[in-house]
Amino acid sequence: MLYFDAATNWWPLLAGVIGLNIVSYLHVVALRWFSQQAESPQNLKNRSRCPQCGATLRWYELLPVISFFVQRGRCRSCKGSIHWRYPLIELVCSLVFAGIAWRFGMSWQTGFLLVVASVLIVVGLIDLDTQFIPDRLLLPLAIVATVVIVVAGWANATAQTGTILGSSWYVGAALGAGSIGVIVAVTRGRGMGIGDIKLAGILGILLGGSQVLVALFAAFVIGAFVGLSLIASKRLTLKSRLPFGPFLILGWFIALIWGPAILSWYTGS
Repeated sequence: MLYFDAATNWWPLLAGVIGLNIVSYLHVVALRWFSQQAESPQNLKNRSRCPQCGATLRWYELLPVISFFVQRGRCRSCKGSIHWRYPLIELVCSLVFAGIAWRFGMSWQTGFLLVVASVLIVVGLIDLDTQFIPDRLLLPLAIVATVVIVVAGWANATAQTGTILGSSWYVGAALGAGSIGVIVAVTRGRGMGIGDIKLAGILGILLGGSQVLVALFAAFVIGAFVGLSLIASKRLTLKSRLPFGPFLILGWFIALIWGPAILSWYTGS
């Protein structure tokens, strides 16, 4: 019998493999969230099909990452191209699961954060496709996160304390929502929206006052880099809208894993 503990590499590897498979389902949920085919939850049980020819996909065509490369990025039936976003998102999300397991070990805290990550992945994918962040996901996440943090007696979901502006979940909520709220007010909603304010507030609940600053900084840097790269490649123009939710979620992950180290480096402590 194999024994997994935080001192070995097995647990993060196992979490990454589990995440790779879970993310495939989460991707389907996100893609069908607002589609006409998802008018009822029952439609989520329908077999996956090729969006171009409608052919039902078999199990070996749905293996995360592997199927994409084995089939050379094309549908086996119609030879239509499969978007590179599928394996890329699967890989990134697998790394998120592995990173959380590596950072927090085998604990109830890790289990909670993996559930949170799953919800945030769906939120990010929906925002990426629709530029809309649904309250039906944000509100339950905010309530559950707050209750778990308070009952567990944590300052925030990372159970870490900080030295900049406090580490309490309510300070994080105010800083996260307030920072994005100011930007929305100044730009009159041209760059971000109410959904981004709500999402930033929830990330602040999860991270606390200190580390949400790291998440926001990382989100702005990554967002600026991606935006300028897309403009330079002429895939976007200066008037194009780029969803900010996925960058906030990436910033959350960076702060979750490396936040204490980044703050320690910045403050010189």
